[in-house]
Amino acid sequence: MDFKYLKFKKESVNCNVKVEKEIHSEYGKIISGDVQAGFAIDVYQIGHEESAAAKIVVGSKRGLADKKKALEEKIKEHSDRFKEIKGQMYDLFKRQIKKMLSEPDEEKLKEMQTFKSEARNLLKTWRKN
Repeated sequence: MDFKYLKFKKESVNCNVKVEKEIHSEYGKIISGDVQAGFAIDVYQIGHEESAAAKIVVGSKRGLADKKKALEEKIKEHSDRFKEIKGQMYDLFKRQIKKMLSEPDEEKLKEMQTFKSEARNLLKTWRKN
């Protein structure tokens, strides 16, 4: 469920909360958990020395952290596929050296080399940003 505002009276302990605009509590405390608001978080106290850490994010675009996580999962998935293709390419290179590579295998090897190059450039670009 999406909320624009959140108001509470006492405390928020170990909660995962995302709101589009503001979180407000005149006397309330955010003790621990993951709290995100688009514009403001106005509470009496954040965190407590005897509890787990409170992660506070203000001003981020809604869903940006979720999108980042999804992209990181895709990169992991593609990295695994990349490793698989490298193994297949190694086998094809060995056959090429022995001059035992068929024409369809040569085409497959070229496609894999192109994919490998594009994937490597994409990962380099993503890691720089």
